[in-house]
Amino acid sequence: MMKNSVTYCFLTILLQLNAVWCMAQFKIDESNRNPYWSLNGERLLSAPEEGLWSIATDWQQDWMEGWKHAQPEKVEESGDWVIVSGKMMFPQGTLLLRDAYRKEKGNLVRCRRRYEWQGSDTLHRVNLTVRLRLKGERMQTFMPGILYYGNKNGAKINPDVIPVYRGMPGEFAVFEDHRFPMPFVMLENATKKYAAAVHTTPSPVRGAVLDDQWWSMGVEAGEGYTDLVLYSGPIGYNNKHGVAKALQFSPMPYTQTYLDMEPGRIIEKEFCVELYEIGAEGTGFQRPLYTSLDLYKPYDAESFTDYRTIIREKYRFARNRWIDFGKGAEGFNMYDLSQGKAIVMGWCGQADSPGYALQLLENELGDEEIPSMVQHAMDFLSTFPVDAETGMFPVGYNGKEFFGGDPVSCGQAMYNFAKAIVWARKTGRYKTEGWEKFLRECCDGQSRRINIESRLESAFDGGSFLHSSTGHSLETVWRKCL
Repeated sequence: MMKNSVTYCFLTILLQLNAVWCMAQFKIDESNRNPYWSLNGERLLSAPEEGLWSIATDWQQDWMEGWKHAQPEKVEESGDWVIVSGKMMFPQGTLLLRDAYRKEKGNLVRCRRRYEWQGSDTLHRVNLTVRLRLKGERMQTFMPGILYYGNKNGAKINPDVIPVYRGMPGEFAVFEDHRFPMPFVMLENATKKYAAAVHTTPSPVRGAVLDDQWWSMGVEAGEGYTDLVLYSGPIGYNNKHGVAKALQFSPMPYTQTYLDMEPGRIIEKEFCVELYEIGAEGTGFQRPLYTSLDLYKPYDAESFTDYRTIIREKYRFARNRWIDFGKGAEGFNMYDLSQGKAIVMGWCGQADSPGYALQLLENELGDEEIPSMVQHAMDFLSTFPVDAETGMFPVGYNGKEFFGGDPVSCGQAMYNFAKAIVWARKTGRYKTEGWEKFLRECCDGQSRRINIESRLESAFDGGSFLHSSTGHSLETVWRKCL
């Protein structure tokens, strides 16, 4: 019994020592005051050699130019925080720089980077950065919702539009941080079995030249290393700077993403860093996934805006997009009125969805204009021409002509029409004859197009309710399908 107890204690101590040995260590280098992370005694993650802080002071060919770098000049402690500070000198004045680091749960280290411009004049065409360099060759990256280990399957479909990344020197993949459903970037070294991740809270850029400019986040590969980066706006992927993954068929130009810092301007960016071992290739994303859940708690309903406020804000958004082209052509515009004018049904436009949703929410919202908007919007959408043979119809109208139309958008529009009609019949407050005529023509045409009788034969009473396209009332079809 004694022997077993001693053995147990010895094994426990070994496991504890091993856990400590395997845990990443965060330290400040005594020689240059730079922060770094090590794993199993090997320094793996740190700032680039040229400086902890790097600032671009010019913009050329859709990317940052005119780089200036600085190293820390001072280290101090304040409670749990370790603070390193320095400065950059410009003809117009001094840019004060400060990083505050704090160790948190597990291997996580939180940093608050601060820039303070004390110049006598505005510092123009500036880009602020965070760069952390991870050792390793051809490392793969994971960006939630954007890049999964290079997007190899996506590359087979359209490598010009879909983000592709192989980890080769010179490659980069940088996207606006608010585009990430979980705001982190991970790099994995499958050969050496370690990974690192940077987490950030998405935020707009103060002093930005563009109206809707946010911080960006991603990776840039070099010889024997890859940088995890945060930039104050610049984005790009697939070897193209200044483009966004925002369109279906081509990258969207998005350039001139710099800022102007007027005297007294202070900008802060907070991020978290973790370095850790992995068990097998392709598993590096797992740890930051759970870290992100712990950091932002998306499952905590109490931390989000309440239901009533969300509904009212969504209605305010929709109400602000009401547009009237004249002669009865009115409804909910797809775009902000200053950006474009088109009433579009289905997938992207959703001009048909308020026709159902606002009926249900009328009492909640308390706007006397809702019945009129519902009636007029659905009346106009009901005038869209329908192809009698296929049931297809254009889904958009721009004030001059109808356009578009595909099975997905048409199907979604038909569903919204059906729901709007069913609810309007219950309340008896709307005239639905035109809505029903439109949907009946769509259903008849779609029935012919996809041979709905044979497809639904086994699902709906052997198909007895659809012996012909007009053999039973449309209401019967809805009751079967809804």
